[in-house]
Amino acid sequence: MEKCPCFDYRAVLGNDAHALIKEANELVYWTNLIDGFGLQGAGQWAYERLRRFFNVTSPPKRYDPNQVAYLKALQQHGNGVGRWATMQLMSSYLDVNQMKYLAGLIHDRPASAEAKWAAAAFPNYL
Repeated sequence: MEKCPCFDYRAVLGNDAHALIKEANELVYWTNLIDGFGLQGAGQWAYERLRRFFNVTSPPKRYDPNQVAYLKALQQHGNGVGRWATMQLMSSYLDVNQMKYLAGLIHDRPASAEAKWAAAAFPNYL
């Protein structure tokens, strides 16, 4: 049996960020599919690919753009409500806009410190 051809972002972050260039187009493509289809059909396939790509083993997050927008509005209040909203966003909901932002950073500036940060942060949004 052949070894899985999945990209190990941890190895890249420890070695050479230029390896992100090859995978950057895939990240953008997958996040665009999720944005367009949600977690239906091609969007579900893309979400599963991203989770495998980043070796995410936590339970899948819920896709509800309206709830994400509401929680982001609550974040602006700060205090306990803002902290609660932040915890809900990070633990339960799929923030496709943030995923697209991170994929864009990796795609547009693969050798930069921002791309390294984006690759390390990406699994938190899956």
